Amino acid sequence: VLSLLFLNAANAEASQKENRGWPTERFVEVNKTLEAWAQAWTRQDVNAFLGCYASDFVPKDGASRGTWKKQRTTNITIPSYVRVTLKAVDIELLSPDLARVRFTQVYRASNYSDVTRQIIVFHKDGSDWRIVRHSLAPNPDSPVFPEPVRPRTARDKASSISAEKSLTHTPTDSRISE
Repeated sequence: VLSLLFLNAANAEASQKENRGWPTERFVEVNKTLEAWAQAWTRQDVNAFLGCYASDFVPKDGASRGTWKKQRTTNITIPSYVRVTLKAVDIELLSPDLARVRFTQVYRASNYSDVTRQIIVFHKDGSDWRIVRHSLAPNPDSPVFPEPVRPRTARDKASSISAEKSLTHTPTDSRISE
């Protein structure tokens, strides 16, 4: 009987460790996918960039997927260089296979630069995370803010991770000179 108690206690402890660890693993997976997306864009690797999007991704502007792919291909390949830096990355797990990521994107290219707040929703497709929604985040300082802002609850904090870090992806392409 005593050995069964130790066995059950060991199983319970292992299960608790596993359950505590699952969000961390998913945060890492989602963050790696986000980084791969930014790196592909910086490398101007259209296939890798588009590969980060789910097959059922629908562009926010209502364009067909074919039109969207052509626009993205042009926007990625035309500049002589691209640098994408991600700041203030906040990953929120909505479920075991769904995550929302908010971040500030600093985009610099040979022909255009801007800084925007963005939201990407990732869905786990098999063993890979893919982008299912991508949009600009509303500015909370603007007079018209479409989403109600609610205080974060303890549950939100437990299922969310914030990283005040900067993920800079600089290509090693010798064409770049500044």
